[in-house]
Amino acid sequence: MNVQSTLSRNAGILIGFAALCLAIFFVAGMRSETVNGRKQIVCWHGWAGDEAQALQRAVDVYNRSQTNVHVKMVSIAGSYEKMKIAFAGGDTPDVCSTVWGSEIVDYAIRDTLEPLDAYMKKDGFDVAQYSGAIQNIFSYEGKTYALTQGVATHFIFFNKRIFREVGLDPENPPKNTDEFNRAVALTTRYANNDPAQGLERLGFPFAGRMFRLCIPFGVSYWDAETQTVFPNPDRLVACLNWMKSNIDRVGWQKQQAFAAGFGNQVSPNNPFITGKVAMVEGGDWYASVIRQFAPADFEWGFFPLPAPAIGGKPNSTFLEGSMWVIPAASRSKPEAWDFLKHITSAESIKMARLNPDVPSGVPPLRKMYDWPEYQKPFWKFTIGLIESPNALPPPEVPLFTTMIAEMERLEERVLSGDVPPEAGVEQFRKGIQAKVDEVLKSAGKLKAK
Repeated sequence: MNVQSTLSRNAGILIGFAALCLAIFFVAGMRSETVNGRKQIVCWHGWAGDEAQALQRAVDVYNRSQTNVHVKMVSIAGSYEKMKIAFAGGDTPDVCSTVWGSEIVDYAIRDTLEPLDAYMKKDGFDVAQYSGAIQNIFSYEGKTYALTQGVATHFIFFNKRIFREVGLDPENPPKNTDEFNRAVALTTRYANNDPAQGLERLGFPFAGRMFRLCIPFGVSYWDAETQTVFPNPDRLVACLNWMKSNIDRVGWQKQQAFAAGFGNQVSPNNPFITGKVAMVEGGDWYASVIRQFAPADFEWGFFPLPAPAIGGKPNSTFLEGSMWVIPAASRSKPEAWDFLKHITSAESIKMARLNPDVPSGVPPLRKMYDWPEYQKPFWKFTIGLIESPNALPPPEVPLFTTMIAEMERLEERVLSGDVPPEAGVEQFRKGIQAKVDEVLKSAGKLKAK
């Protein structure tokens, strides 16, 4: 081994590490202590441009109301890794909205988040103002760690014009997987009606969506009592078999090749807007993409994720969203809590909207459900999903984001025909179970098995 090259490489690593530490120091640690005689607290958020300006409106209202505290907002849009680095280094902002709901457990299990229960009890803050599913996003092992300005639901968008063209009733969309299968088959179109000449339109792009499509099949991600990932694997196998039966009608390679030509999702070239796909799975945020880029006469509708007619869970959805939390390393926790109450209030949520008449997310607070702007069919539908008994929040399991990534690899292996569903699911479960057990053991939370 070349000693000189080894020393040079190590020196480079040390220099890089030092630069990283310095960056953390300047971003999080070098903060002004006072602003016009008021104590300054720092808040990181993930918005940019017009959205950041809209959020700032609500922050400005808070700052004008304060005599002792001033909140400084710092955007780390597109750089959420900075949050992980800050948590790892113990030098965090005082409050932030840069933690996803699916990450709450990973941070809480390492004691890097401040529990909010004592603050809520002192101020009479009732978490029951949120649906039960949203409350579950906030909590881990009975403690509340987060609040939110909004959550995302997931469901199916469909092109009404295409439905009409193929003889489907756009006012009566599919109600179960059998009806969905038929809609997929009818809306898929080939050049000159000849499969050998390639796809012109895909009924529904299944690839990359198993993690949410499996929910109506009754899949459970986690059993906290037995600490078992996917305790009902047969349900996951059933979902994969259903997806593969649809994929095989066209062919995995053909669908992948067709999807490779899809345009940018957030642009006029969005494949749903251009008619390259008849149906697509997305969140409520997808409606704003349609409003922004689709022609004025574009006709679209929506319906829940398809569930099996027998044994399925209708009106299922996955809930996710950007969470507001107080890091355990915050230097100003009482002040951070006071601001957190303000910024997640109904009034602040409305103020932070780009356009009060066009809500940009599902309202998280039940008292907002009756507001005039939420009486449109689209928002009533998404609110109904939040309140559905089959609304599924991220489970109280560590490494959930890792689990999602592993599910995507499982899906590709099965749908491409590389491995049978049963064998693939078993391999997947064993692999992710070992990783989860390791984290639980490290945290002293692994039960004897």
